Amino acid sequence: MVTNSRKLVVWVAMATCLLTVAVVSSAVGAAAGTVTFSPGAVVSFESVNYPGYRIRSAADASVRIDRISSTSSATDRADATYVVRTGLASPRDVSFESATRPGWFLRSENGQVFLRSNDGTSGFAATATFVAGAGLTGSETSFALWSDRHLYLRHRNFLLWTEATDAAHTSLFRSDATFAVQTPLGSAAPAPTTTPAPPTTAATVPTTAGAPSPTVSPTTTVAARAATNPSWDRNGSYALVRDDEFSASGLDSSLWSAGWFPRTPGEVTAPEGPFNLACYDPTYVSQPGDGTLHLRLARTASTCGGGPKAYTGSMVTTREQFSQLGGAYEARIYVPGNRQGQAAGWPSWWLNGQSSTPYPAHGEVDIMEGWAARTSAILHYDDGTGRDPNLAWTPPANYLGWHTFGLGWTYTASQKSVTWYWDGAAVLTRNWPVTTPQYLVLSMAIAQPSGLPDSSSVEMLVDWVRVWK
Repeated sequence: MVTNSRKLVVWVAMATCLLTVAVVSSAVGAAAGTVTFSPGAVVSFESVNYPGYRIRSAADASVRIDRISSTSSATDRADATYVVRTGLASPRDVSFESATRPGWFLRSENGQVFLRSNDGTSGFAATATFVAGAGLTGSETSFALWSDRHLYLRHRNFLLWTEATDAAHTSLFRSDATFAVQTPLGSAAPAPTTTPAPPTTAATVPTTAGAPSPTVSPTTTVAARAATNPSWDRNGSYALVRDDEFSASGLDSSLWSAGWFPRTPGEVTAPEGPFNLACYDPTYVSQPGDGTLHLRLARTASTCGGGPKAYTGSMVTTREQFSQLGGAYEARIYVPGNRQGQAAGWPSWWLNGQSSTPYPAHGEVDIMEGWAARTSAILHYDDGTGRDPNLAWTPPANYLGWHTFGLGWTYTASQKSVTWYWDGAAVLTRNWPVTTPQYLVLSMAIAQPSGLPDSSSVEMLVDWVRVWK
């Protein structure tokens, strides 16, 4: 999980009347108190953890944190400004209307917050009304969803969410869901100086204890080509059946397809699950002839599967070209990291079973997955009861920068097991009773618990991919 606390500050200006804040009673779940606002107060939100980043309604109606300053355009500053209104569902509570789109309000939809036009229904009113109370950290203000007082407005991964909490909620959740009332946005607001703003350039990958030191520059090292055997068994008897060194310009369509189950070439495809916050755009896959495959993730809104996503990511698979049972699989990959030493985004190298067999019975092996900010090895299958045991191994320190990640899959009548090899060393062996051929997947996405990239765009690089039988 993201470990650094993140608190949002509410910068409040008056439109036509004074803003008043009064804690009067205990009414908001864990929050002790109800805060009342005078209608017409103009509100902007700034992240204390990332000064200069403010809550802004984007053109696609998603609500996110963007870099906004006094030198930003008037439109950008206005898009980061909201007008406090009497709650649409309850006059004692509060709703937030866009300063640039009259009649459009912040609303919770399936946990994510969007800017939506008020359709006048009770359902809209219930999900666009918030109960203001004392902050979950014990100070300032928190906002619970009127229709479900256990759901709080929270900032995470540059997006706004309404998420559940209880007596066991974490300090990170409390700080993410706590807001402070401050001075107006604009020239009158003092410049925050508590912590430095995140850089706008690509992240420098830190050295991590317990794992080999990564190469800081992702484009300066390319490994020796065409190894006969996997790195963990140079003298074994193997037949190389798949090898892409990514030395040519342009993705080899005889080896790979871009996207997740594309129906037409060039289609922007929906991700593999609702927890993924990115659409897969084939234009975010590039092979410029520098000896590496580039898989890009950007904080750019996209639409896929009939709905918006706040990010755009990339994926290639061999679902249409290649799959097999058993064998050895290895890739040399640059895993991007952030300033906190976390895996940035959701970089992944995995095998997935053909969909003719239902999940989880068709199996999935995450040879390396940057899940929840940690590099991990994860195994999925049906344990005989229809459930996925979701077995995982996570090293004490992240493997960031250039590393090799491999898998040996023993598939015989008497033994079905897999062993992970990171940098040529065995790190985990597990039985795996899967009988479905697996295809290769490389992807760069982001999920709700991912580590945040330091910049608006980040790449996973792949030096080579090799498969043996």
